[in-house]
Amino acid sequence: MEELRRLWREAFGDTECYMDFYFKTKAGRSKIFTDHENQELASMAFFTPYQGFFRQEIQQVEYIVGVATAEKYRHRHRMKKLLERAIVDRQRDGIELVFLSPENPKVYESLGFIPVYDRVTTRAEGAGEKRFEVLLWRELSGRRKETISCWADRRLQEEGFELYLEHSPMYYDEVDRELQALGGELVTFWENDVPAAVCHVIREEEVPEVTELITIRERAEDTLLTLLYYLEQDAVNVADSYFISHVKKDWLSRIPQEKPMIMYRYTDGKQAEPVRCYINDIT
Repeated sequence: MEELRRLWREAFGDTECYMDFYFKTKAGRSKIFTDHENQELASMAFFTPYQGFFRQEIQQVEYIVGVATAEKYRHRHRMKKLLERAIVDRQRDGIELVFLSPENPKVYESLGFIPVYDRVTTRAEGAGEKRFEVLLWRELSGRRKETISCWADRRLQEEGFELYLEHSPMYYDEVDRELQALGGELVTFWENDVPAAVCHVIREEEVPEVTELITIRERAEDTLLTLLYYLEQDAVNVADSYFISHVKKDWLSRIPQEKPMIMYRYTDGKQAEPVRCYINDIT
């Protein structure tokens, strides 16, 4: 595992704290594919399983992460061959689809992946105002965790998404640990014991970033104001703007992202078709 961690550090530059989290929590349940030359690790890719909904049916889907080739072995088509082998393996194990967040979309297009989720970042600047009760995920009772988990899945279903991860309490427990490894937290908003929003917050940079925000459209402005209030900041970047895209205020600005957030393909080689996707997992 140490050679995998060494290449991860070289390729991605993540903190030791984050790598401790990933290799203790997610790597162990992932199917890891590697390529060696002279007993030295040349390339690697991790296929991490999640419970997801695809066209209303729950199934195991796998997120391809940690895709890296050591510098001296790059530009030899090693990764393409490794991923082709890995996808055949996952199909044999009954996995129907795999997805990833591409660094270079053209590389994955050649492997049959298609883009299904583009993101627009919203920057909110100004004074916050407390419109909702704010609670950290780890402060919630088991009942409230179950309540907001069901609420989040229902919101995604109501929006007509065809591909998304199940937001179960177990999923959110892991997201919270991952966010803490990135100096952030999982934050929930409530009104009269009813969920109003759930936000994935990262504080690695000077301006905090929200990697996922699920809320009620009619209360999106209240959510943003409460978020600024909670963060005690005069600015926040919301990487995923889906649920707040209709809010037009002079204290909001929008920045379209240059590449898709998510690409996917079927493992059996069937031509992938466009689907409505909502996936903002961090790794």
